[in-house]
Amino acid sequence: MGIFTKLRKKLLARNEDSSAYKLDKAKSFDSMKVKYVTERTPGGEVVLGKTGYINVIRDNLTVCCEAKVVFECNAAEVISSELLSLGGVIFTGFDNIENKERTVVCYYEYYRKT
Repeated sequence: MGIFTKLRKKLLARNEDSSAYKLDKAKSFDSMKVKYVTERTPGGEVVLGKTGYINVIRDNLTVCCEAKVVFECNAAEVISSELLSLGGVIFTGFDNIENKERTVVCYYEYYRKT
């Protein structure tokens, strides 16, 4: 990591509501493999798909499962937070596929580094 990258990260606003912060946080989940994805609804959680990945391309965050996009939104507008177990991430934002606000939980694929 170059000196300018380190300096930029230190100078980047720590304001969690800023679009730059949200974009950087979304990019940290890029190319993560997921075991399954659920959507939080008032009636409970619904499984959207299994075996997929999280991808951030051109400020667009997509969650794909079984070769199908199940969630897509602007990475600078999505609210993301990791689960307390660090076994997944929660994305809340306006979904471009369903054209409504959605909350999606992505559970990471478990692997152990040796």
